[in-house]
Amino acid sequence: MKSKIRKIEGRKIDEDRAAEPLADPYARAKPTSYDLGVIEEIHRRIMHGEYLSDIVREPGMPTWQNYYRWLEKPGMREAHTRARLGWADFWAGRGLKIAMDGSNDIFIDGAGKAMLDHANVQRSRLQCDQIKWMVGKYAPRTYGDKPQDDDSQSKTLTISWVKTTPDDPPSRYEPPKQLIYRKPELPADLNEREWSLLVAILEKVKARTPSDAEKPLGEVLEAVSKAIDALYAEAV
Repeated sequence: MKSKIRKIEGRKIDEDRAAEPLADPYARAKPTSYDLGVIEEIHRRIMHGEYLSDIVREPGMPTWQNYYRWLEKPGMREAHTRARLGWADFWAGRGLKIAMDGSNDIFIDGAGKAMLDHANVQRSRLQCDQIKWMVGKYAPRTYGDKPQDDDSQSKTLTISWVKTTPDDPPSRYEPPKQLIYRKPELPADLNEREWSLLVAILEKVKARTPSDAEKPLGEVLEAVSKAIDALYAEAV
């Protein structure tokens, strides 16, 4: 099929080729092989708050696809993570400055009256909310709503097997020992009436004795003894 050719101001224009998308002017300048120096420069710029999507558009920088393909290189993913943490720290500090800056919140109207610039306040709030959301996603362990412990260090689970012989008896599971309630028995030399009288006296002493009492046991027993003697003085 022949292309349609038309003339505009004395120039021949190929309409089929004109409809094709323009080629990337920096395509030839973009590296396709892994370059450690370029990667370090990208990470340095990310830690200073730049966006990766803007960096890879520049000449001399790899394409977005190549950069993420290089993440499989040894140590590359860890370096990328550190750069993202630096990016989050940079923008967390920037968000704090925005929140603390109230220089443009007040303006003077035509009548000389101080007025609150609601548009500026809302714009600052929107910026802070967006920064908070982004740094919470890039560094959730530091800036997330629920900071987590750092488990970046790999943990090893070790499973070991114990060798046994056919003669070894199987281990038996023993249930934990249980406490059994035993009703106290009456002393052999006391009948039920005497035991009840002893308990009643003890309850009386407990009821009348203050919680912070420090009297020796001998004084208490002596007082009880005198009360009993006085009660049965006529019977003696």
